[in-house]
Amino acid sequence: MECEGSLYAKNAVWQSDRKLKREIYLCALSREFFDHPLLGRQVMEYFPKIEKIFEGYFEDIDDLLCIHGIGVRLQSKECLEWAEKEALWYREKNVRIIDVNSKEYPQKLLECQDAPIILYYKGNGDLNNTRSLGVVGTRLASEYGNNACRLLIDALGDMGFNPLIVSGLAIGIDITAHRAALANKMETVAVLPCGIDLIYPASHRDDAIKMISHGGIITEFPRAVPALRRNFLQRNRIIAGMTQGLLVAETRVSGGSMSTVEYASSYARDIFAVPGRICDANSYGCNYLISKNIASICVNTATIPKELGWAATSQTDIAMQPDLFSGAENKRKKILLTLTLGTPRSVDYLVQNTGLDFNTVSLILLELELSGDVVADEKGEYMLSRSSKRKI
Repeated sequence: MECEGSLYAKNAVWQSDRKLKREIYLCALSREFFDHPLLGRQVMEYFPKIEKIFEGYFEDIDDLLCIHGIGVRLQSKECLEWAEKEALWYREKNVRIIDVNSKEYPQKLLECQDAPIILYYKGNGDLNNTRSLGVVGTRLASEYGNNACRLLIDALGDMGFNPLIVSGLAIGIDITAHRAALANKMETVAVLPCGIDLIYPASHRDDAIKMISHGGIITEFPRAVPALRRNFLQRNRIIAGMTQGLLVAETRVSGGSMSTVEYASSYARDIFAVPGRICDANSYGCNYLISKNIASICVNTATIPKELGWAATSQTDIAMQPDLFSGAENKRKKILLTLTLGTPRSVDYLVQNTGLDFNTVSLILLELELSGDVVADEKGEYMLSRSSKRKI
């Protein structure tokens, strides 16, 4: 017996436009499976010609669709009418509908068993750039975390690698990564936790618009799906899955960044973390990842390209790249001479009394803390350690 939806599909005007017809069917599949990616992959693999799902007879539909009631829903007239409206809206807004069988689909993401079957993408970036890096971190980013993130992305541009930078458009490290990529004329893609018509957060809409012509915005969620809490965790797997490696610039032990790390680890991606002060809660996550050998410590601007196997450009020698704490030895001496054994000094105090900028002081203090030459108290102020050799 042929259903109402199947008859509607066969008689619809868009039957003469094969591309539109496929986009309509993909929208219908997306609505059904965006919350069930594993089942969606099964269906797509079982039905390489998706027309059979929508235009076949009920008795021809495989048990997989019958058991879950999927076939009935997909073949309903209501579903196809809704999908037609969606597909036409995406066309009008120049949003591409990319499925797992498309050459445009990120091939790194395709390696992941739970990859979404449909992606909605607006932009002009190369989703299969041979060099790609996910960047995540806390929304409560410190000046140190933001500066370290910018420095590392700037260095990748200076070395001529220009990878695709992928993040989540969120406040904090995410938006810093996107903006740094744009400043270096790199392509950058934001993975949204909502429909592509609902930029989240709205305060970053202008950034998203800029990215459309220098990368893009992408999501697995159909139009009008809001940024629900569970969607953030679900989208994190895309950030981890579609890139070669993941940089954690600054994070606490709990939070979305750590869930992205879990996904990246399960996908066998290289993970990098910027170390932070041992008394800074914002750095507990990165320090933990490094201490457990989950992430490679990232204190040198050459660490990421070297670990990911990116070949150096003809103008650049990776081995010659400075570390995050690079600078003349006299800068370290200035800080060590300004510190004392018993009196903690704030970063602002050191900036004022050494003439160095905030970023330089913060990075050198981190180096000195890691080497055991200085210690920080609970207020984040510094003094010489008793074991300091005071190398001046």
